[in-house]
Parts: sequence; structure tokens; C-alpha cells
Amino acid sequence: MDWDAYKSMYPVVPGEVYDFQKNIGYEFKHIECLYNALIHSSYASEHYRDVSRCNERLEFLGDAVLENVSSEYIYMTRPDDREGSMSSYRASLVCEGALYDCALKFGLPEYLYLGVGEEKNGGRKKPSIVSDAVEAVIGAIYIDGGFEAAKAFVYEYILKGEREKKIHDPKTYVQNLAQKLYKKTPVYECVREEGEGIERVYVMRCYIDDGLFAVVSDKSKKRACEKAALELIDRIEP
Repeated sequence: MDWDAYKSMYPVVPGEVYDFQKNIGYEFKHIECLYNALIHSSYASEHYRDVSRCNERLEFLGDAVLENVSSEYIYMTRPDDREGSMSSYRASLVCEGALYDCALKFGLPEYLYLGVGEEKNGGRKKPSIVSDAVEAVIGAIYIDGGFEAAKAFVYEYILKGEREKKIHDPKTYVQNLAQKLYKKTPVYECVREEGEGIERVYVMRCYIDDGLFAVVSDKSKKRACEKAALELIDRIEP
């Protein structure tokens, strides 16, 4: 990598880029990489008269890194999945919506450099622009710090988030999973109640179809539903 040539393309890096660097928890050796990752084609065209200075090349690289890391993650954590199921799950992990949600965690939209027209058109809120920038940031980390640095970023902000959602909001997680994989919505039903008064226990069933269900019990209906959802997730995602 010709870093001198790279620096000559971006001789002045705005202070906001250094602020954003703190948000993502990675310190760049070549801060120009991060600046490049935040430049939309509309801004490059207006300010540099050169659209090649936008983040599209980094986006291309970051997309490949993201596919590599997410594929490895799925291979290692879902040993019983067939290829088709693995592909479907990977698509849900790295889809536009998932990357947009990831970007909001560290405030990426407000740091994007957009052209005047794109700014007026609400570019900062467009999932396509924001998700592309996430991939560009991954690409920037890769060329600055190597594969392991980029992998750590993906795990922290994209894959770790999936694990947290599973644990902390299992009902929403299993609903999204069921809709993506089976085009169905999970159903919850009280199978029976056992005991009286404060000893009463609710037996709840969560199912997607007759062959995919979980039955658990708890003194709280809400907790029983959450536990059933989590158990069902574990059956779908061993």
C-alpha cells in the first residue's frame, strides 16, 4: 500500500473523523483510511471533483471481509446446518437492515460526508447509504490493521449484537428468525396451569409448526414465554 499517495489524496482530515474513531474503539495508524470510508460519492464529486475518492472501493473490500468473517462464525457455531440454511442465516446477519442497526450503535450516520443534494434528500437516514458505509469502515480497518482487527470489529458490533438480542429479547429474536427462515410467526399458548395461589405454574408452548416447538413452565407467564422462545431459538440455532 502506497501510504504517501493515500495521504496526498486526503491532505486534511477533519477533526470529526478523530471523534468517530473513538466511537468504534479502533485507533487507526492511517486516519485517512477512516476518512475515506465516510465519504459518499456525492461528496467526493462535489468537493474533490473526483468520485474515485469516495468509499465505494473500501465498501467492496469490507463486503468481502464481512462475508468471510460471518461465514466462519456460522460454520463454527452451527455445526448441524446444511449449506442452504447457513446461507440464509448469513444473509440475515449481514443484510442492509442489520448493518444499519449496527451503524446506529456508534453514531455513524452523523459522521458521513454527503453532497448537498444527498444531504437534502435525507441521505443520513437511508439504510442503503449507511449500511454501505459500515462495510467501508470494515474495509478501512482491514487495510489499516489487517484481518484480525477487522474481524474483531465485526464480532463486537455485528455478531455480538446477535447473541445479545437472543439472550435479552428472545421473543423478538425468534420472531425475526422465524419470519426470515420459515415465513411464519411464532405462536404462544398456555397448555395448562398447575398448582394454586402463589404456587401456580404456567406451562407455555411456543411453536412455529407442529415439528418445531418448545414447552416450558414458570410461575410467570411472561418469563415462561421468554424461556420457551429462547429454547426454540436454541433448537433452530444449536
